[in-house]
Amino acid sequence: MATYHGVRDGSPEELGETHVTVDGEPLPLRLDLYNHSPTGFEWAYNGSGPAQLALAILAHHFAQPGAVKLGSVRLGRGVTRIAESRIQKRGSLVASEVLSLTKKEAEALALRLHQDFKSQVVARFPRDGCWTLTTEQIRLALGPVTIDEALDDPEGFVDSMEESDG
Repeated sequence: MATYHGVRDGSPEELGETHVTVDGEPLPLRLDLYNHSPTGFEWAYNGSGPAQLALAILAHHFAQPGAVKLGSVRLGRGVTRIAESRIQKRGSLVASEVLSLTKKEAEALALRLHQDFKSQVVARFPRDGCWTLTTEQIRLALGPVTIDEALDDPEGFVDSMEESDG
């Protein structure tokens, strides 16, 4: 389970630079996914710095093994093409199974959900203080992620990212 921690230099009167870590290591900005704020992370309001932080947290979170568990995921309107191919290969998906997303799937899901996560979580962090967020708190904040949200790619985002890798 990952632990994210943010702290701000300076005093309450003069807010300074922000520092965000995950398990004691600096959290990458993830400007490669979307450039909301090239100057860094922020929190405690709905803006570009908090959007960059929400995106970076979720991109890291969804890339971790066990970030999405089918037991805590409600089935959406239909099983998606990616889930269907996994069922065909293995016979079934078990309700308690951990769903490991590929890097591209994790990034696409982070991009789809980060603005809501920013508004619901990051914008509420204390402006002049530090904060800590765990994997379990992220799961609770996101609520159930449907199979469709986790694996479906209606805009073809995963495919376009794979094409750009080649």
